[in-house]
Amino acid sequence: DEEMKLLDERSKLRFQADNRSLSGRYTCVADNGVGDAATASIELRIR
Repeated sequence: DEEMKLLDERSKLRFQADNRSLSGRYTCVADNGVGDAATASIELRIR
């Protein structure tokens, strides 16, 4: 069983949230090669 996996090329990242080592900042980058890439970040805390 993988801790993280990409569901498809433009979808969601799913992972087991019971592993504290996965806590941290995650950044999504969308880039189609035209103009600047769009980014968004989240801070994930697993307690």
